[in-house]
Amino acid sequence: MDVDLLSMDKKLLLQFRDARYLLDSGKKGAKTDVVWLTVYKIKKVMKFKVRFPAPFQVIDVDDDNLDVNIILENDEVYFGTLFTLTNIDKLMEKNREIYFWSTDMLIVKELSYQGIHAALQTVLNEGYFFSVFSKIGLVKDIYSHLEWKDFADVVSEIKVQIIE
Repeated sequence: MDVDLLSMDKKLLLQFRDARYLLDSGKKGAKTDVVWLTVYKIKKVMKFKVRFPAPFQVIDVDDDNLDVNIILENDEVYFGTLFTLTNIDKLMEKNREIYFWSTDMLIVKELSYQGIHAALQTVLNEGYFFSVFSKIGLVKDIYSHLEWKDFADVVSEIKVQIIE
C-alpha cells in the first residue's frame, strides 16, 4: 500500500495499527524503501447524542429494533437501526426467512437507554462506527426545521441523561 504519511488525514492515520507499508517516492528508477512502523491508536472519547426519528417506544428491551440518528460533536449525523438477537430470530421465524440483513444494522444486547449508549460508545471507541452507520448529513441540514445549527444546539435541546 502506498501511503503519504504527511498528507494523510489524522482520522485515517489513527485507524491504522501495527501496519507495515511500502513507501515509494514515485520517481522512475528511485529506490523503494520498506518502512516498518507502528501507529498507536489515540483514544479520544467522541461526544455524541442519540435522537430517535420515531418516538422511543421499546416495549421489551431484549426483543425489539429501533432506528437512531447519532449526532457527533463534529456536527455529522449518522443513521442506523439497532436490533436485538431475539428480535432478529422472531422476525425470521415470523416471515419464514432463511437469512436476515439490514443496512446500517447494529446488533445490541438490549435496547435500554444505557445499553444503546454503551454499545454506540464502544463502536466509536473501537473504530467501527463509520463502517456500521451511514452519514446522512450535518446538523444544520438534517435539523434545520428545529433551527439547530451545530452540536451545541443539539446538546442544549436534548436533555442530558445520566448513565451510571
